[in-house]
Amino acid sequence: MTESYDYDSWLRGIINKRPVETIQVLAALISAGLRNGRVTADDVPDLYLPQRNCIGAAFKVLHRCGFSKSGDYVKAKKRNAHGRIIDVWELTDGVRAQRAVNAFRGVLVKSESGKYEQGVLI
Repeated sequence: MTESYDYDSWLRGIINKRPVETIQVLAALISAGLRNGRVTADDVPDLYLPQRNCIGAAFKVLHRCGFSKSGDYVKAKKRNAHGRIIDVWELTDGVRAQRAVNAFRGVLVKSESGKYEQGVLI
């Protein structure tokens, strides 16, 4: 098996097993990382998340999407984070990150209510 096949299978597994909110958070984090070269929890958009652990679940798989912890820490800027110390993740594989964000965007479709839902992955 090639690495590409394994990674594509893994991406399909994430899409099929994770809630749409986790995929939405992960796509936002990867997009921010591709723009800035770094990403933190502050880069998660203000979304309505029925389960707050969606953010933790997204960070749990971020390392497989071309990111690694840089060893740097910053104070959180969001008001509800109360200035806690958060990890800084660094983009280490831009190709892998771009493949992931493209796969995740391919399954997120906007419904009539304006919310993102999982679409059909072909």
